[in-house]
Amino acid sequence: MEGPLTTERLAAAVQTGDVSEVKRLLDAGVSVNSPVDSDGHTVLDVLVKEHCKEVNSMIETSAKNLPMEKEQLFETAQQSTMELVKELVMLV
Repeated sequence: MEGPLTTERLAAAVQTGDVSEVKRLLDAGVSVNSPVDSDGHTVLDVLVKEHCKEVNSMIETSAKNLPMEKEQLFETAQQSTMELVKELVMLV
């Protein structure tokens, strides 16, 4: 994917779960520690926020449709974000 090599673009890729874009940006030297907003949040903060949103969404969905154990929900959400975590944390 083409696009700007910015921390904001990295945060957007994390928000959408675009692992290949995250890798491209990290390989190009974009920092995970630079703030992405005026409050000083970093890309890692974005990742945590998105992970929490994903877990909450899965809990709501399962409550309506599929009865799953809380452990299963957590494991599923954890697996879906683990690639991003590996890429981001390796550089910290």
